[in-house]
Amino acid sequence: MHNCRRGCMPPVIAFGLGGRKMYNQMFRFLEWINRYLPKRDIVLIYSGVEYKDNAKAMCDYLFARGFDKKCSIYYAEYQRINKEIWVNGNQHLTVHSKIFAYFMFLFSRYALYAFNPIKIMPSSSQRVIQMWHGSPLKKIFNDGIEKKYKSDYFTYFLSCSKFFNEYYQKSIPCEEERILLCGQPRNDLLFESIDKPAFLNDAKLIFWAPTFRKAKYWEQRDSDFSGMIPFYDGSFDELNADLESKGVQMVIKLHPMELCADVIERHFPCLHIFSHKAFTRLHIDFYSFVGFSDALITDYSSIAFDFLLLDRPIGYAFTDFASYKTHRGFVLDDPISLMPGNIITDKEKLLAFFQEISIGKDGYRDKRKQVNDMVNYYQDANNRSRVSSILFG
Repeated sequence: MHNCRRGCMPPVIAFGLGGRKMYNQMFRFLEWINRYLPKRDIVLIYSGVEYKDNAKAMCDYLFARGFDKKCSIYYAEYQRINKEIWVNGNQHLTVHSKIFAYFMFLFSRYALYAFNPIKIMPSSSQRVIQMWHGSPLKKIFNDGIEKKYKSDYFTYFLSCSKFFNEYYQKSIPCEEERILLCGQPRNDLLFESIDKPAFLNDAKLIFWAPTFRKAKYWEQRDSDFSGMIPFYDGSFDELNADLESKGVQMVIKLHPMELCADVIERHFPCLHIFSHKAFTRLHIDFYSFVGFSDALITDYSSIAFDFLLLDRPIGYAFTDFASYKTHRGFVLDDPISLMPGNIITDKEKLLAFFQEISIGKDGYRDKRKQVNDMVNYYQDANNRSRVSSILFG
């Protein structure tokens, strides 16, 4: 990939150019260097912000399986928050910076991305996997934006289903042969049992996970909706009373990229609300907790596709469909067709969903199976093993 004859000259960096041109030429120069530097048995895991998602799932897995005895493993973040983490709860690991990641990439034989990539094309002696962080219902990459940008800084891109492959080819864009079928590594954790957290009671648990509308780390607004969740306008006492009246309990976990989701933690008898930072303090794997839940409420988030693997009820709660479609957009004209559950657009429908969960009513099993087979090619807990096989060949 991107080979060059031994005699070719490196790109010349013109220091008199403007900032953007200077920036682009710097990366062209790094790509040229990368083609010739010898690679070592190093695995670079590069994430976005904080230790989470597919990056965490793979890092935990590689250390648990002893891959650190066979090669060096480094973990780095695009925007470093913490300087150290604990892998699998007992192994100390340094969190490296973005600058370190770019330097180490030049010597790494292997790399795993879960969010933004290292913007250097891998050489023929490297194997770089972009795992991403969920199958898309909402538009991603270059879809729907005027100013296109290069996104295919990988050897392979992982897709959960052939259903998404054509979309990835167009939106990234990249060649079909570079898209490999594999489930999300994080989804393996859905099937790992955990003990009931002490703050929960014995009622059926509904997990509410809304996607973000206003990004925390960059200028992006995907909708005119500005609340945490719809229907209650911040009246959590009222929501708790409704949950109690239906005999269910709920955990609301805000999206880590949501602008308002800094440090929020509130507890009621049947309702518990966490920002991402507050939830991490529980020291419970997010996807294991999702797997512990009896039902899910979300909106346009990829977590709905993940939850289909458990074959449990899903409610899709939103009041901003038209606004979201205008601002962000969806990967297909009829996104509702990929929502095999209760479409909740007002409080009465939400209460009806609570009641159904309470009494065990489930009218969407057939539809869930249909969509699950469409969006999840693999439906087991072996995705981390598949990724490691792809990575090490």
